[in-house]
Amino acid sequence: DYITTCTDIHGVRSRYLAQSLSELGAHCSRPDGAFYVTANFDAWHSELKERGVLNSLQLANYLLENHEIATLPGSAFGVEDSELSLRLSSSYMDFESETDSARLLDAWNRHATDELFMAPEIHPNFNNAIAAFATFVEDLSE
Repeated sequence: DYITTCTDIHGVRSRYLAQSLSELGAHCSRPDGAFYVTANFDAWHSELKERGVLNSLQLANYLLENHEIATLPGSAFGVEDSELSLRLSSSYMDFESETDSARLLDAWNRHATDELFMAPEIHPNFNNAIAAFATFVEDLSE
């Protein structure tokens, strides 16, 4: 039961991450694994090139330095380096301590829908990361 519950929780979080980034305009893989999503930002190739970002490693560094978003370059996972793709993990945000894990498990047991479970008051760091990605995309439009 514990493994099934953990898999279900991470599945909801990964789907929420992919959906949120897709709504911002990124192309995301359908999360088949428990907590990994690949997101592609080629839609902003020109805007990123103007900022000196030409590959996935530079994109990962740009996000970390300018938006405090930690990601891994897609090139580290076999994606062509020229693609502006990142590997994202939803596994540790809001699971920083045993208390956090217990709080999330309790919330999982109390909430009937994925939307309620993913609320900002339950997943503050996770939702802050989504907001940081939104700021990143907005900044590219300026």
